[in-house]
Amino acid sequence: MRSKHKTHFEQVPLEMVRKIARVDERHGGSMPSWQKLYQEMLTESDTQKLTELVLAVEQAIFFRAQQLNGTGAGTKERAAMDQAARRMLTIKTEKLGWPGLDGATTRPSTSERGS
Repeated sequence: MRSKHKTHFEQVPLEMVRKIARVDERHGGSMPSWQKLYQEMLTESDTQKLTELVLAVEQAIFFRAQQLNGTGAGTKERAAMDQAARRMLTIKTEKLGWPGLDGATTRPSTSERGS
C-alpha cells in the first residue's frame, strides 16, 4: 500500500525536473542547471513557486554532486553548492516556515574553514 505523503522527489513538478535535466543553453552550456534554478529561487516571492524551486534546486544539486563525485574537478562549484545549501536552509526556515536544524546555519563549511 502506498503512503499518502509524497516523497521529496515526487513534490517537484515535471517542468522543474525538465529544467534540472538540462544545462541552460542560453549560457552556452557553461552554467549548470542547479545554478540557474538557484538564481530563480533567490528572486521568487510566491511561496508555492518558491517551495517548488527549493525542492528542484536541492534535487539539481544532488544530481550535480553525483556527476562530480570521484573527480578532482569542480572544487569551486562544490563550495558554491555548499553555500547554496546553507542559503536554502535560511530560506526554508525564514521565508517558508520550515523547521530549522540547530547550528546548521552557523557552522562553517569545510571550504570556508580551509580544509
